[in-house]
Amino acid sequence: MRDLKFRLLRDGKIVGYERHRRIKSFFLIIEHSIDNKVWHPIKMILRYIVHDDKEQYIGREDSKNVEIYEGDKLVTSNNNPEYDLWDKECHGVTVVIWDKYYCCFTGTPWKWDNYEESVYSLKFVEIIGDIHNT
Repeated sequence: MRDLKFRLLRDGKIVGYERHRRIKSFFLIIEHSIDNKVWHPIKMILRYIVHDDKEQYIGREDSKNVEIYEGDKLVTSNNNPEYDLWDKECHGVTVVIWDKYYCCFTGTPWKWDNYEESVYSLKFVEIIGDIHNT
């Protein structure tokens, strides 16, 4: 099993992070973190972060090596003129969503397209916010 990571929400606000990781191939540990850096097992009740929703880390980073989570707003980064000739203002954003039909993360339609596109194939994107904070 691969490690899983989530962004924790309470009343629509980001309050921390959770990760599930396997130890010694048979033992699963669940940890919480306020800053996504220092992790504590949630069996320690004082370290548990109260939340009412989660958004999953998609396993990819943006062009600035920031982790991309479900619900993030992405925009073209213009880091490579050969592949990224449009500008942010002209072409808008996409929001990372889970596609239940295809069982993968995709983005809502970009301004220049009328169809969803996998966020895995996008090399030059940048996070500009999330659906909870703009």
